[in-house]
Order: sequence, then C-alpha cells, then structure tokens
Amino acid sequence: MGFVIRILAQRGLARAGFRDSHMGFALPSEQGGVHACIFYPVVEEWAQGGVTREQILGHALAHEIGHLLLSSNLHFPAGLMQAKWGPGELHRVSRGDLLFTREQVQTMRHELDRRVLRHHERTIPQFVLRTLRRFKALQSKSSFAFLAPRRNPNRL
Repeated sequence: MGFVIRILAQRGLARAGFRDSHMGFALPSEQGGVHACIFYPVVEEWAQGGVTREQILGHALAHEIGHLLLSSNLHFPAGLMQAKWGPGELHRVSRGDLLFTREQVQTMRHELDRRVLRHHERTIPQFVLRTLRRFKALQSKSSFAFLAPRRNPNRL
C-alpha cells in the first residue's frame, strides 16, 4: 500500500475544465486510488502575506491525499476539502487550522484500515489476520477497555 505523489515544476494540464489556478489533482477510485500531483508554480504564487510555501504545499498535499482516501473528487463547502481557497482559508493555513471535518477523518481512517488489511491479506498468513480481526473487535467493546495501553501522566 502506498501513494504516488508528484510535485511538478510546471502548472496545469492541457485538459478541458482544468485551470491554471488549480494547485493539483488526485485520481481517486473505489478500489483505492494512489496517484496525485501538485503544481509547484501555483504553490509559489499562493505563498504570500505570511503564508509560506511549505505551509501551502503541506495543505495542498493533505487536500489531494484526502481525495484519495475519501475515494472521491468531490469538494466540500468548508475546510481543507473545499475547492477554492480564499484569503480566509490562507489565514487558516498560516495558523495551521484549515482542517478535515470529523466525518472526513472517520471516512479516511476506515479507508486506511481497509487498505492496510487488503495489503496484509496478501502478505500475512490467514490465521494471523483472523486473530487481528478478533482482537480489533474486542478492543471496540467498552468492557475491554483495559486492553488499550494507559499513559502515566507522571512518566515522560
């Protein structure tokens, strides 16, 4: 399991509906897309007024990986997965709080679990996978909360 993310030195593509202002794209699929691209010249253009290239690039990468893990090219009205970022979003990028919604995070976690399990099904013996599934089912029940490691607040 892995992703192929390319950071390209030129902007845009010669394809219908793709604008020079697009920062990147992803190729999600129901089977688990793995390819995404970021156009670095657009990242550099957006990096201004207190927002660094690194901040823009990090958020753009997160946005495109979001498409891959949400298995969709859909955009949302607010947050990291909205289609167009304006001054308000750039300010949130500078503060580090342009985020995924809780629902998006939950969907992406499920997709990661599915991909990891699918990968391991090819590489781990079946009896080990059955044991892991049973353990995960036990962990999800509140009466088995003792299985989760506890942190000692007095210990570093």
